[in-house]
Amino acid sequence: MMFDGPKGESIFSKPFLFTHGVNEAVNVLGKVKESKDDRSIAISAALAIEFIIDNVLALLIPKYYLLTERTDFSFSFKITLLKALKIIPLHILQCCDAIRNIRNDFAHDLNKQSFESIKKNHLEFIKQLYLHIDYTPDKNKTNKEIFDQVTWVAICGLDSYKSNIMKLAQKINEEVFISDLEKDSIKDMDDFINKDRTDKLVKIDIVDGVEYRYYEDGFVDIKA
Repeated sequence: MMFDGPKGESIFSKPFLFTHGVNEAVNVLGKVKESKDDRSIAISAALAIEFIIDNVLALLIPKYYLLTERTDFSFSFKITLLKALKIIPLHILQCCDAIRNIRNDFAHDLNKQSFESIKKNHLEFIKQLYLHIDYTPDKNKTNKEIFDQVTWVAICGLDSYKSNIMKLAQKINEEVFISDLEKDSIKDMDDFINKDRTDKLVKIDIVDGVEYRYYEDGFVDIKA
């Protein structure tokens, strides 16, 4: 599936329930398709992606509104935040970045009217992404068709991980989850303290009659 990522590179590497939120993704994509010219399509696509990102981050961050109230909390910052969290596969967020780059090209230059006029490095980036995400890429696709495909992956890819994130947020807020974390932490500490370090002694210091035994793993045994 286009939304799956390499295991271990993000917390989730595939959606739990692909059908969750599909109606919302379809509605958002429908609004993008209502746009006619390339400039409007690019701006609408970026708005749609940012809307879905807001939804995803709001599921994950309890008081997300505190961030959205900040004037410096930009579209770019939101994508970077998701990258830093490593919650979903990177290629989906790279698709978001590709759309954002092209949106910026149109938004900052009134002379740009078509996808053919955007910056070459931004065109190359989105083309490489398309070749990566499509199992049977068509090298004859137009720039607009490639843009549409990458937009689809960005919007539906983000939306497909909502079930995962909702379940994660639910688990984190359960009392039993916190209790289990505490038990695991205590067990880890006990295991660390009681670990056999017979051959791992680094040095012994005696200060004011107190013996300090230092071991390779950083453990210090204090004997009065």
